Amino acid sequence: MIVSTNVVVDNAFTMQFNNAGRLQEETNTFWYLSVPTLEYLLRYLKLAPIDCLYISHREIKSSVRYLTDVESGYLSVVCRAKDDLLPSREDDWMRKSAQQSWEYTGLIDWNFCSRQAVTQVPYSATIEKNLLKDDTGTIDLLRALPTRAIREAQTSGDAHVLRLADIS
Repeated sequence: MIVSTNVVVDNAFTMQFNNAGRLQEETNTFWYLSVPTLEYLLRYLKLAPIDCLYISHREIKSSVRYLTDVESGYLSVVCRAKDDLLPSREDDWMRKSAQQSWEYTGLIDWNFCSRQAVTQVPYSATIEKNLLKDDTGTIDLLRALPTRAIREAQTSGDAHVLRLADIS
């Protein structure tokens, strides 16, 4: 699964609201998660971040103006679905929440998720070992940003667009 969203580059567990269009003028964008918050939510939802690409909003040439005074960008994360959530060793809260929270146990149909067919989709990208978290086997998204940053394509021939209606 690929999860893509706007983020703020901050090492705190925060979310910033796009009040009055202060982060960007586009009217359908409400929240910017910090990179650690996005990573934590993915692991909480049993998605292991295994790779990513990031483009800073400063690099995007668009009719949408990005107005933020904080480092922000668009982050796409390649995830592999797991049978269990992925807390760090010291994170007892995530484990307790997954067992006891009525939202976690009642609003997500985990039985449906566990009945889905298991596939062995290969992923061939090489991830540098220094970008991996030792205790979860996932990529450290914040540490990966500088090495996984991309720039906007200079010509349309250098760009690849995948539309929701595309079929392979």
